[in-house]
Amino acid sequence: MTVQASDVQWTVHGRPMLQPARWQADSFNLTGFPVDPAAPPSFGAFFAGVAAHAGQPIYSLAADGHWQLVTNPFSTPIHSGEAYWVFSSGPSTFRAPLDVRILSARCLGV
Repeated sequence: MTVQASDVQWTVHGRPMLQPARWQADSFNLTGFPVDPAAPPSFGAFFAGVAAHAGQPIYSLAADGHWQLVTNPFSTPIHSGEAYWVFSSGPSTFRAPLDVRILSARCLGV
């Protein structure tokens, strides 16, 4: 079977919505992060200043299929397209160091 690549026009209908991340407090959460694959930040830099996540344990999936503790978060990059077990000490809505909040539907042109 041969699969050929082709262009696809994809039209999305509806209203855009930005929802905050909802971390389970005092628990590990399986999640990925919106990072630039060409310049991924380290876990330490990504979570710096976020009390619920800074210094908390993080596990990544090793090549052998086992979860391993990230032992040096300031030198371990976050990879786009991968998920990690990240502990949240208390509640959090943190998604990324840059946060976007829509104050009014008029901002969206609706």
